[in-house]
Amino acid sequence: MKPRLAAMLLILLLPLASARGDEPIWHDDFESMAGWKVQTADGVELKLTQEPGLNGQCLRIDYDFTRGSGYGIIRHEFGVESPQILPENYRFNFALRGEGPPNTLEFKLVDESNDNVWWVNQRNIEFPKQWSRRTLQKRTFSFAWGPSGGKPIDKLGALEIVVTSFNGGKGTVWLDDLALQSLPPILPYEGTPSITVSSRADGGTGPLSINADNFLGWRSTPSNHDAEPTATIDFGQAREFGGLIIEWETDSLIEDCQKGVEADGLEGRAVKVGEMLKELDQAEAGLFVAALVARATKGVEKSEAEMLKNIGKAAGLGTDKVRDIVKKATTLAGD
Repeated sequence: MKPRLAAMLLILLLPLASARGDEPIWHDDFESMAGWKVQTADGVELKLTQEPGLNGQCLRIDYDFTRGSGYGIIRHEFGVESPQILPENYRFNFALRGEGPPNTLEFKLVDESNDNVWWVNQRNIEFPKQWSRRTLQKRTFSFAWGPSGGKPIDKLGALEIVVTSFNGGKGTVWLDDLALQSLPPILPYEGTPSITVSSRADGGTGPLSINADNFLGWRSTPSNHDAEPTATIDFGQAREFGGLIIEWETDSLIEDCQKGVEADGLEGRAVKVGEMLKELDQAEAGLFVAALVARATKGVEKSEAEMLKNIGKAAGLGTDKVRDIVKKATTLAGD
């Protein structure tokens, strides 16, 4: 296995941190279907029922694109007189699973005027067969349409979850534990993070520190003593960060990757990485980093493209989405 292919596998094993928020400011556990309405395009059938979910009841959405195209909407209205106030920073959490062909899932925020819409539009996704936790942070929403021209929504008039035909057909989506959670405002960080590691080759103990150049040097003990080295960064407050610059000692990097592939097989390792990315709810970001690593020398080769596809599939991403991510990475890298 080539070193850069090995590096691509290992880099994806690094978790991407996200902020912990406060208790939900709005929550629907779907013990009741009250407040949810159905809207459909011509030729689309959509039915809401309840059945046992993760905790108690969940919402079951059965859809059928009888003409091959169209959309089905479930809509929760907060109302003009009592819109849901959105905090400065927030995220939506929910659990999802589904059966049926890949189609498009839209999560829409509609303002109190009912004219302006922000959304997360996930095209051609393969719905996970097992329950999967999903997180949509404020920064992931983009302006869809409306006369405001992109002014951020501060009062939520309605929430819509939409299944739109990409491949058509019929299927079922289950939803549970939908919550709106307040997050701390995104401000410059003025604290000092503390780093704890699973082992240290220098024999030291206690937390490590980042120096004045924002650099941390660390080497774990050999893999027979610490098979899965970890470094945990504690910012001392709820906070998000977008990424890390990681520089590995090449020899140990290649050795660790090869051991992982020998233990799991190439396809098995890709599946493990994809499943971890899905669990972290960072599938797109992780795959984008992997594509950049693969592109580092002479472009993304066929074997690497196949591995990216396998990782994306295990992470719940459709083939078209994987292709878009790889294209974006290669374009950014100069192809």
